[in-house]
Amino acid sequence: MSDMERVFGEVIDSRVANVLDRTARITVRLPIVTRSAIAVARRFYGGVWIGGRAVLRERSLQFAANSTNAAMHDRGTSFVVRLSRVRRITVRRGFVTDIITIVVEPESPGEREAPDAPGALLAGDGLDRLELRCWRAQRFAHRIEEAVAAL
Repeated sequence: MSDMERVFGEVIDSRVANVLDRTARITVRLPIVTRSAIAVARRFYGGVWIGGRAVLRERSLQFAANSTNAAMHDRGTSFVVRLSRVRRITVRRGFVTDIITIVVEPESPGEREAPDAPGALLAGDGLDRLELRCWRAQRFAHRIEEAVAAL
């Protein structure tokens, strides 16, 4: 059993997903058309969508940005949310894919367990609400609710 499985449990579901980051700053030079599109998205959504993979485990929801997005941003684009901290899950219609909003209770600094995903942002490090979009979002949200109820 790996350290990740021991701390966070086995994988329940995994999705290619995008997470809304309200504070991300892009650190590479981009064409003006791309910068303009990002500025419009930032105004409309209140942040930029970071592409990557969301992994639901028995005791956590994890996200890791794909290599392109990780290289373009000024700070870590990975996070871990302990399911014991989830307070509310809602799904709303989005353009093309629906958006899952997960409200979490922030963690206190003394509640971290090792090994946390290296460099990952934990609830309490400024993460109190997560917005995630993926295909079949309603189903993924239901799987998250089931995992939270099973704790």
